[in-house]
Amino acid sequence: MVSDFYGLRGYSEPTVFETIVIAILEQQVALAYAGKMRECIIRKFGEEMKVNGQVYYAFPSPEALAKASVDQMRDCKLSRHKASYIKGIAESIVKGEFDPEELKQLSENRAIERLLRLKGIGRWTAEYILARGLGKNVIPADDVALRKTTSEYYFAGKELSEKETREFTKRWQKYRGLAAFYLLYARRHTKK
Repeated sequence: MVSDFYGLRGYSEPTVFETIVIAILEQQVALAYAGKMRECIIRKFGEEMKVNGQVYYAFPSPEALAKASVDQMRDCKLSRHKASYIKGIAESIVKGEFDPEELKQLSENRAIERLLRLKGIGRWTAEYILARGLGKNVIPADDVALRKTTSEYYFAGKELSEKETREFTKRWQKYRGLAAFYLLYARRHTKK
C-alpha cells in the first residue's frame, strides 16, 4: 500500500471549523451523501465570488451558520440533530465561547476532551477532527471503514472491534494518523 501510494500526504481543510462541520456531516452516512450535504451548505450559506464570469462559493463562516435556522440547514438534507449541532457550535464560536483554532495548541488528549464537551461530537468525531483537521497523531479506531480495511490488510478479513483496532494500531506510534489516512485512501481507491 505504501509503495502503491508513495508520497501521498494527508489533507486538511483550511480551518478547524470547516473540519468540524464536515465531520458532523459525515457522521453515520455514506461519504457521497455527506458530500452532497456539504455542497448544498456551501452554495446556500457560503459567500459567492465571481472570477472571470465563473461563480465560486467559500465555505460558510461560523457567523453565517449561526444566523441560519435549523430548517434552512435541513433544506440541505441534514437531520434536525446535525443541523442543530452545527448551528450550536457556530453560535458558540460567534459568542467567543469556543475557538476551534486553539485546538492546534493542545495535546491530543486535551483537544479530544475539549471537543467532547460540544453537543454532537463523540469520540469518533473528535478523533476524526484531530486527524484530518489538525494532523494530530490519533486514529479514529471506531471508524467502520478503517476497521474493515485494517482487518483486510492485517487479519485476513477477521472483523475487528474498536478496542482491537486501537490496540493494534499502537505499533505505528507517531505514524498512526498517517497510517489511518493511507488505509482509508487505499480502501477508496482500490475497491471497485
